[in-house]
Amino acid sequence: MPRRTHLSLMTCLFIALLVSACNLSTSNVVQETLEVTGTRTISSLVTLTPNTTGSAPTTLPLTNLAPTLRQPTSVVLVPVTAVFPTAVANTALPVSIVILSPVPGNVVAGNVQVLGAAAHPQFLQYQLEFGPDPNPSQLWYQATNVVQQPIINGLLGVWNTTATQDGLYQLRLRVFLRDGTTLSTVVGNVRVQNNQPTPVPSATQNVPRPIAAFTQDVASGQVPLTVRFTNQSSGTITNITWNFGDGQSSSESSPAHTFNGAGLYNVTLTVTGPGGASNVSRQISVQSQSAPTAAFTQDTTSGSAPLTVRFSNQSSGNITSLLWNFSDGTVSTESNPAHTFSVPGTYNVFLTVTGPGGSASTTRQVVVAGPPTATWTATWTAEPPTATFTPEPSAELPTATWTLEPTATETLTETPTETPAEAPTETPTETPTDTPLVESVIDPIPLVPDLAPSTETLRNYYNSEAAQGGRQVSRFSIAGDETLTRQGVLDPFASGGYNLGANSQLQGLVDFYNTEAANTFGRDGAATGANWTANELLNGASDVCPGQTHLACELSSNNPAVLLISVGYYDALNGTPADVFEAALRSIVETATASGTIPVLLTVASSDQLDPQAVNAINTTILNVANQYQLPLINAGLAINQSPNGFSEAEGGGNLDLASQYGVNAVNLHILQTLKSLLDIVAPGTVQ
Repeated sequence: MPRRTHLSLMTCLFIALLVSACNLSTSNVVQETLEVTGTRTISSLVTLTPNTTGSAPTTLPLTNLAPTLRQPTSVVLVPVTAVFPTAVANTALPVSIVILSPVPGNVVAGNVQVLGAAAHPQFLQYQLEFGPDPNPSQLWYQATNVVQQPIINGLLGVWNTTATQDGLYQLRLRVFLRDGTTLSTVVGNVRVQNNQPTPVPSATQNVPRPIAAFTQDVASGQVPLTVRFTNQSSGTITNITWNFGDGQSSSESSPAHTFNGAGLYNVTLTVTGPGGASNVSRQISVQSQSAPTAAFTQDTTSGSAPLTVRFSNQSSGNITSLLWNFSDGTVSTESNPAHTFSVPGTYNVFLTVTGPGGSASTTRQVVVAGPPTATWTATWTAEPPTATFTPEPSAELPTATWTLEPTATETLTETPTETPAEAPTETPTETPTDTPLVESVIDPIPLVPDLAPSTETLRNYYNSEAAQGGRQVSRFSIAGDETLTRQGVLDPFASGGYNLGANSQLQGLVDFYNTEAANTFGRDGAATGANWTANELLNGASDVCPGQTHLACELSSNNPAVLLISVGYYDALNGTPADVFEAALRSIVETATASGTIPVLLTVASSDQLDPQAVNAINTTILNVANQYQLPLINAGLAINQSPNGFSEAEGGGNLDLASQYGVNAVNLHILQTLKSLLDIVAPGTVQ
């Protein structure tokens, strides 16, 4: 695709002024107490006050204080030129637990993007939480879902503050490790200001904050226990403070400390420099002979959503309290709970037991697959060989049903309202279980699942408060791998080198998107790249918007109403596990919808380089995510694979009458039809 830029000098000046206006405070670095969790059993004699609120409570009392909050325009006053630290290179993953944005002193509102890193050689999962500032009772509430993929200098999650009372808060990043402990970092003095006008901030300092990080030679052991700590902090540092949690401290760079009493100690390293301060905490368990042992079993380890799992507590020793953390935002204090997992994913279930002799923790995993069936609704055009969804609010629409077989091979049964005389009737045949998904689906597939709730959901995305921050209905963006930047994809409609042919009803759509000087069809976007996986799109550092990810840069610079997302091919090629890919894709979707942008997902085409089962797993995940979030879906993979000439660019990509022969034309036709249908839903009358 021709690469053109649309950023004007005035836009650059505006961004520069915004950066210079952001306020980066260096105060109010907060320390904390954490509970023990992990993958192996550890025990200790508790001599300190235990933290009994390690997971998010089921209700948020702060919400009750402000029952009539005005919905604000999403805004966060943070520096967009944050400098990321250099990763430590002496481990498989760096030790990097940090919140880079927001920072102490920031004023935030609406949906807040939290940037930073959550990486460690023993990484298991992480979660963002928030609490009042100050927080003497250690009350923490869930800010994001659990994420089981390490993040290095990228988007940790989106914190929705719209239902939170205005005031000062702390934001905590908690990383769960496989050795049974957690690390965390906390930023305080973050002001949520949804109800009040946002003040003009002071100038941002140019020196970035230092980043606190450390390792130790042991995490637990018998009393007396000597632990050697290694400081791995980065940045400009003028002061180092270690707090060992037993009343002792040190200013050495890499101290050794002996714990002489049994207990659970929270060791905190705080580093300070000209750019501010940051901290990171780690638990050290000093054990006694009388500590309890944590253990449990479960009646099943996997199944389809909704999945109910019954847990049986097998812990031993003198136990006075216990806490289950199901990693889906819920907890339980029952001895033998039954818990239902409603959303597909992989969950690490933690059990922590506490008694007079100490505490212990253990974890097991539950894998929840998508539901066995999902129902989709669609209508078809009269033009063969493609089909599209055309919303008619007052009309009854036929249905098309996806059947998810246990082998992950999917077949589609279609019942169109009208079959064109010139179009052959397709009869589904039985598909071998080892046939790739993209070849076993009958074309076409519907645009959106279950029309009624989908239409409402899409309108809600489009009309959300987040969308009022500059989103333009006349713009769409592309994101992901180079499928959407191949020569002939979309760009003929910018240059005039196209032939709509029998699809002349799309001319108004093409004219609509050609009204801006920064033409959408030919725009050189910031969120596409060769060989990109979903994680690269989500977390890769942008070279266009310093301090932002590829995805965040595209959304903030173009303010699109629609985002076309093509990822998964290189995840299939690289063997990315389906649950890891799903977590990244869900985060991409949530990031887009949080900005008021409607995501449109594209399936992946098979190739000689790809394992058919890997393609099946990726495309099944894409279908499940589209169904879960009620999103439009384009079966681009099937359109490419069923084209006799493949993804050839020989016909220019703009001759839509050749959509049955050339994959590039088929993809273009599907995209244009989808954009037209979306505009008819969210902005009826915009395009005739």
